[in-house]
Amino acid sequence: MPVAKLVSQGPSLLAVLISTLILWLLYHISLVIYYLCFHPLAAFPGPKIAAATKLFEFYHDVIRGGQFYKEIQRMHEVYGPIVRINPYEIHINDATYYDTIYAGPGNKRDKYPWFTAAGGSPLSAFATQHHDLHRLRRSALNPFFSKASVLRLEPMIHDKVSKMCYVLEKHLKHDKVFEFGAAYLSFALDTVTEYAFGKSRCWGCLDQDEFAVEWKEAIMEAFENATLVRYVPWVAVVLLKVPHEWILKVHKPMGMFFKSAAMIRGTVNDFLAKENKGFADEQTIFSSLRNGSLPESETTPKRLLDEGNILIAAGGEAITQLLSTTSFHLLENPQMLERLQAELTEASPDASDMITWKQAERLPYLTAIITEALRVSAKVTTRLPRVSPDEALQYKQWIIPPGTPVSSTSAAIHIDPSLWPEPLKFDPERWTNEPSTIPKGKKEFIFTFSKGTRGCLAVNLAYAQAYLVIANVFRKFDLELFETTTRDITTVRDCFNGQPFKGSKGVRAKVVGLRR
Repeated sequence: MPVAKLVSQGPSLLAVLISTLILWLLYHISLVIYYLCFHPLAAFPGPKIAAATKLFEFYHDVIRGGQFYKEIQRMHEVYGPIVRINPYEIHINDATYYDTIYAGPGNKRDKYPWFTAAGGSPLSAFATQHHDLHRLRRSALNPFFSKASVLRLEPMIHDKVSKMCYVLEKHLKHDKVFEFGAAYLSFALDTVTEYAFGKSRCWGCLDQDEFAVEWKEAIMEAFENATLVRYVPWVAVVLLKVPHEWILKVHKPMGMFFKSAAMIRGTVNDFLAKENKGFADEQTIFSSLRNGSLPESETTPKRLLDEGNILIAAGGEAITQLLSTTSFHLLENPQMLERLQAELTEASPDASDMITWKQAERLPYLTAIITEALRVSAKVTTRLPRVSPDEALQYKQWIIPPGTPVSSTSAAIHIDPSLWPEPLKFDPERWTNEPSTIPKGKKEFIFTFSKGTRGCLAVNLAYAQAYLVIANVFRKFDLELFETTTRDITTVRDCFNGQPFKGSKGVRAKVVGLRR
């Protein structure tokens, strides 16, 4: 609207607009002064621009596309092991302090709700802010992920591995290229959906000859957009109200993601229907949540929907990346692959037999590969802030006030050259008992699953999947990479897990033979 017209309407309107603008500017200037001079974190080291505003983080994370994790490491190079990375948060790059941040029983640790909002599932156990409520929610899930429970689940995991191998055999017959990420995500999604919802509600990704290519694109899209949602949460709220069929027509990967949310919502509603007896005989995660000891407020449709969303997201992408990157390293290193396959053949002379988890765990070189994979292949590049609500934390001479979000980044620790000589090299010999040109690794500094009471729920399931997939795929098949280079596994952006350049086609391969 022209200024002349505003004046003709009366000076009061123009004065109100100018006054509002001045007040807005003064408010934000006063905030910057407070953050820099009077905030409890004002004295902590770090760049002033990061301490003054979250716009600095927004620029590197959203505008530059997942680059803030690199900026944090640059801050450490300049300012030392403890830095203030935004007006409210402290980041510590010291493996020996990790156990303090991610403390075990007896130490309360809350989560930082602004940060976990990116997951879009605030009522899940993963995103729960307060320590005591998290304990309640986590206690209902823990029994499903004990080692004993996962061992009971092993026949179902075997079935999924067998289905995946059947599809790989078809690729051999038709001389087709496949992408490891799509294959492994199909395996992971079918495993977690059947365990969570029951056999009749398994997503059946392994029934597709091309594996779950569309689901892989959808989950990747969700992780890429999660950072924006952290800063602009209303975006997710609006999109969730749009029918996924409409979004599918405009942008298929995003539409597929919202389709998955609709599928989970439908499943949750089925479980909650009192008259529905169809799931009574299946021992699934969701049937137990519905029929267990949780109070009624903890089994609402929204609460269980959020839990389902996180189970699918966490149960798919992380293990997929670990398996894909490890497969690349094995195929890129013929001597490593030959040694592994010799060990697998000795353990299972008949390639048609399924190697069990217990068998696989006894194999020293396979175990060394899995351990090195946890260091190099599983790349949680995002920080995971924890809050000590009641007590101050001390790091060296620095006293961190109660209520301050504090974090460390496991992926950065895993490639710290002061801990790991040749840190980017995938070398299982770090973990063998044999002499090596590389010093032995320190397993206490492997933080793939985080630590403490808020650590990863599904550690045992992840181990079982890693052992069973690597053991059986590389026992049964001869494979070779197809138009894939180190660039396709090199992290260049943070999407919760580190991802390669946008446009990478993933780790592609061909099945070139069946092993005997």
